[in-house]
Amino acid sequence: EKDIQRCFTAQRQILLNAIDAVNESSATGGYIVYSTCSILVEENEAVVQYALNNRPVKLVETGLEFGVEGFSNFKGTSFHPFMKYCRRYYPHLHNLDGFFVAKLKKYSTKQGGNKKESEPTVEKKKKNKEDDSNASIADD
Repeated sequence: EKDIQRCFTAQRQILLNAIDAVNESSATGGYIVYSTCSILVEENEAVVQYALNNRPVKLVETGLEFGVEGFSNFKGTSFHPFMKYCRRYYPHLHNLDGFFVAKLKKYSTKQGGNKKESEPTVEKKKKNKEDDSNASIADD
């Protein structure tokens, strides 16, 4: 239990530092991918929720076409409804090691998170005809 607490405490700080280092106005769009080789909620959804509460980021679709949605509720704990954009992978379902993927978009340089912000907007995928790659375009 102490090892798990030590891990998620470090993961929270690493994710916040990564968010702080990203420029939301950059040419690449200010995206952060958070991924772990763990299926523990404490290391995954709880860490992402901590970032949502403490930094100006929103969850966006990962673009991954398989995997199980992240948890919006788990054993009496509620997480942001957009946690469904995260992906979980299980050895017994996907023939892979267990892991988790979340994609976040930074939308401001101010410190603080979504506690007082209105509901973050959903980002949808649009096909870019010029370079045949999927680009995330915000609804707002």
